[in-house]
Amino acid sequence: MKKATVLSFLFLSFVMTTALEARELKIGTVSLQTILERAPQVKKFQEELEKEMSVRAQEIKSMDKKIQTLTEQHSRDAAIMSEERRQEVERQIIELQRDAKRAKEEFREDMNLAKSRELKKLQKLILEALDSFGNEQNFDLIIQDPLFAADSMDVTEQILKKLETKN
Repeated sequence: MKKATVLSFLFLSFVMTTALEARELKIGTVSLQTILERAPQVKKFQEELEKEMSVRAQEIKSMDKKIQTLTEQHSRDAAIMSEERRQEVERQIIELQRDAKRAKEEFREDMNLAKSRELKKLQKLILEALDSFGNEQNFDLIIQDPLFAADSMDVTEQILKKLETKN
């Protein structure tokens, strides 16, 4: 990360010194973190994902509750249960625990896959908005998350407005 930052700085310094001799550069900065937090597409995706996954989350909670109920029943009644009934309850608990673990893993994998897929779409949209904005406003360079830049160089809000129009 540090190496990439140093290389970026050196490259930027070289570009700036050679370009400044020819003409003044128009440079902007953008905060990707801010865009990812405030872009309307992100909020919309989060709402859709939450709605889509809430049914599965409820199913998992139901499984956990059933495991807890059976475990409590087993603990409470084990001494008075027949051997056959006790073994049946233990088998049910083990099966439910296995099923719940599998369901949680699948749920987590599906969530991660959906987030990854949406992040790729969002990155493409952000890059398109940056490119379009940069061309329209005649920017020579837009830098993502610089270590330091004057506030007047920050174009994050303009990019967010551009993303709002694409929503």
